[in-house]
Amino acid sequence: MSPEFGNARRALEALTPEQRQRFIENLKRWTNLPPEQKKLLGDREGARRKKMAEETEVAINKIGLTIDGENRALFARRYAEERRKVEELLRKEMDEKRQPLLNDLIARLKEEFSSAGKSAK
Repeated sequence: MSPEFGNARRALEALTPEQRQRFIENLKRWTNLPPEQKKLLGDREGARRKKMAEETEVAINKIGLTIDGENRALFARRYAEERRKVEELLRKEMDEKRQPLLNDLIARLKEEFSSAGKSAK
């Protein structure tokens, strides 16, 4: 077994069951994508990685650290992990705030279109 396969296997095993299921679903979707969409998504991922690398540099400079080599890579990995947690927390908070607003919107539209349907009859 190659080291890359072992690393991938350990990473997959470290995921929660929900994360593992999401990974498998995403992999299935990826394999069914046409080549143009795969390229587009690859380009987006490249841009995302570049932006994350730039933000990591900003963070290192902001805190005034002078690190290089292995420690720099470790910092970048930890920054990305923690950043992912922050982004997930913010997504959850936004979803929680969005849902009541959407429920209100649906209720208003239901009332508006129910009365519009009655007046049209």
